[in-house]
Amino acid sequence: MGNWTYSALSMFPFFCFKQKMIPFGSLTIRKARKIHSHLKSIGLKVMDGWKRLGEKHGIAIETGGIPQLGRLAFGTPVKALAAQYLFTHKTLKRGFFATTLCYIGYVHMPTFVVRCLQATDEVFGLTAEAMRYDRLNVMVEGPICHSGFKCLSKVSACMS
Repeated sequence: MGNWTYSALSMFPFFCFKQKMIPFGSLTIRKARKIHSHLKSIGLKVMDGWKRLGEKHGIAIETGGIPQLGRLAFGTPVKALAAQYLFTHKTLKRGFFATTLCYIGYVHMPTFVVRCLQATDEVFGLTAEAMRYDRLNVMVEGPICHSGFKCLSKVSACMS
């Protein structure tokens, strides 16, 4: 669908299922309501899990957004980017591509949430230890992510 915005997509009532586009009208209203409640339920479980695990490990985090698109923010401004990078990197090593945004889809089931939060529990434990001993920058493997736009090379053309 290219680079269409959400408003442009919302004009076309289609539902994605197994790499195929089917008209949304072919789903019953009852199923549509079940989809919405499923997305909301799974999203709330993920966001509640983040909060619970943050408290468990003593990590200041904030969650927000709608349940279907949850947001995780590390509350320590100085170390937030390093903590975010460590979270993404270490959960990826555990088989999950986790970022600070969680896009819930209909394919996400409660068993997925359990497995994801188990990996998050392990990573939050590492993150808490790294924060306690001021070792966040040491634990990440590579450069820490940047906020905003920054020139990543030393070429002077970036500065013009």
